Amino acid sequence: MARSQVLFIFRGVLLAGFALVLAIPAWGHVALDNPNGDEVLGVESVFTITWHVVIAHDLQNWDLWYSTDSGTNWIPIEMDLPPGNPDAGSVHTYDWTVPDTPSDQARVRVRMDNSGTDYYDGSKADFTIASGTCPLKVIYGEYSDETERMRYFRDNILRKTPAGQDIIRLYYQWSPLVIRAMEEDEGFKEEVKELVDGVLEMIGGVE
Repeated sequence: MARSQVLFIFRGVLLAGFALVLAIPAWGHVALDNPNGDEVLGVESVFTITWHVVIAHDLQNWDLWYSTDSGTNWIPIEMDLPPGNPDAGSVHTYDWTVPDTPSDQARVRVRMDNSGTDYYDGSKADFTIASGTCPLKVIYGEYSDETERMRYFRDNILRKTPAGQDIIRLYYQWSPLVIRAMEEDEGFKEEVKELVDGVLEMIGGVE
């Protein structure tokens, strides 16, 4: 594929993300609310896991796991989280730094750890942990202001809608090809930088 076509598609992905911002207007005894399937989470991004109490018990604490194989195996996220409000309807959250374990079969599970019977709930469908490969890191550096602004845009705006999640998926899908082309052609890298600079300027007007 010609580099001009790659740049055209990449520009479309970035601009679609900006355009989306302008258009944004249980069962069981515990229910996991998010992530519940089809989300796209970037490696190293912070995602707020959310769940709520359906039926109150003598709650002791909460346990969280994630899976990269649709729930066949579970990896601890955090054990023995404080119980907080045990009443039915109470909402609980945990800010999860997404690990560097890319997968399109990721799930999260929560356990309501009671003095008696424990109860579980988990993601109803798979979500994606997308590779951390990112053209912005190559252009600006991993901890630059520009990269942090785009991360904020991704995590706090795009990720909150299905259309935004599709844009994130496309961004990471095309990123390896864009990075390879930048490594081979300094002129192409400058074109991508000009494109991203323009998008960052537009984002600055709506944050």
